[in-house]
Amino acid sequence: MAPLVWLVTGCSSGFGAQFITEILSRGDKAIATSRDPARLASLADAGASVLQLDVTAPQAEIDAQMQKAVSVYGHIDVLINNAGFVALGGVEETTQEELQTQLATNLFGPINVTRALLPHFRSRRAGKVAFTSSIFSWYSQPCASPYAISKHGLTAYAQTLALETASLGIQVTTFDIGHFRTKVGSPGNLKVYVPKIADYEDLKAQVEGMIGGVDGNQPGDPVKGVKVMVDVLTGEKKMPLRVP
Repeated sequence: MAPLVWLVTGCSSGFGAQFITEILSRGDKAIATSRDPARLASLADAGASVLQLDVTAPQAEIDAQMQKAVSVYGHIDVLINNAGFVALGGVEETTQEELQTQLATNLFGPINVTRALLPHFRSRRAGKVAFTSSIFSWYSQPCASPYAISKHGLTAYAQTLALETASLGIQVTTFDIGHFRTKVGSPGNLKVYVPKIADYEDLKAQVEGMIGGVDGNQPGDPVKGVKVMVDVLTGEKKMPLRVP
């Protein structure tokens, strides 16, 4: 079987970097993307192709970068929309601008990247599209509304996309990831919007403290988790729409 060609967004750390490592270990070809390609040097050294991509860029810019991606190996078999971050903020005090910042990366970014590659997948009557979603697509918690809204929306988009493209040979899935030992909840990556209403300060502090208390000690092993996700994407059976 010919090696598969994968494109993964958000590869500077965490699941993105691990996806590339696992893909290369299986003899497939990988295109790793990040806003800052300099952070992908180790993946390039391991054999990945590297491409600059800001998923919040205008559609025309994303389209151009996806054309470059297709030209690297002549086609793409699998797209993994992985770029994202976690923002904390109370429902009442989170501003429209703050919510839009979360949605720009976590929701509209994957939508726009997928839109850019759909013509390629349709022309080949083949392609797999995956989204690294979250258990927060099933429920929410206090101060998690920006993140939960983005993941609930992503699930609705993926479900609709699957229905519209099933007859075109395109498969779609979401990985509803739980608590894994990545840096998504670390102080340098977790975005905590400044409290604006005194009534919510204690609640937000409790939530932030809870996240900080488990950071680095989550039960999930990202290496094992990625192996399972790649197995799903390479299996002979049709992919399930959601993988919790």
